[in-house]
Amino acid sequence: PGRRESPCVGVGGGKAWAWQSVYTVVVDAGATATRAHVFSFLRCCIDNTFLLQKEDFYQVEDSLLHYVNAPHQMRALLLPLLKRARATVPDQYVKHTPLILRATPSLRRLPRAHATRLIYQARKIVTRTAFMVKREHVTIMAGHDEAADLWLAANFLTEPNMAYGFVRVEQFRAAANTMCSREPAHLPDPLACLDYQYVAALLTHGLHLDDHTEILVCEKIHGFRPSWALGAALDYLQSH
Repeated sequence: PGRRESPCVGVGGGKAWAWQSVYTVVVDAGATATRAHVFSFLRCCIDNTFLLQKEDFYQVEDSLLHYVNAPHQMRALLLPLLKRARATVPDQYVKHTPLILRATPSLRRLPRAHATRLIYQARKIVTRTAFMVKREHVTIMAGHDEAADLWLAANFLTEPNMAYGFVRVEQFRAAANTMCSREPAHLPDPLACLDYQYVAALLTHGLHLDDHTEILVCEKIHGFRPSWALGAALDYLQSH
């Protein structure tokens, strides 16, 4: 799927009937910030492949974790993001647009009762929007889900024979060690050390790559970031 050659290209003399516009909203409830991604796709009605047209991105420096003791106040966090997402999706598509909210796996470190209350309140808020929201759309993300969705997004955006920057596994691990040697106040993100070490461990111990294996490193492909949020949107569209 994705940017591969589609049978819709050139069909009917280039008439628009072969394509259908679809939207997906993904809310990334992270540990330090909450982000709303609004993805606009074209779906080929012949083979159900998708072309990503646009991503709108909104962020607030606040987290569900800050509402453990006051989940009822979470509306102040989510409603501004949801209103901006609603304003982005054309009226005729809103009720058919799925909204997916995935909370950071760090919520799993909370006592179960606290995590359950947070997810319950978040689900209660988003189900009152005009978007299409089902119970299973609002969950705490498992770590393996994040990796799988990120891989799906990168695969969707990538075309063969394109030039990218590469780095060896040993170089990435050295960068992770350098990141973790810094004082927390000098890190670009409070979780940067953890993120780098997690990826380094995944490459070495999870994927069993040797030190000289080259890996692709890129921020954007075709102008889009290969985020797990894009992967989650694609996973939903391809399975429904």
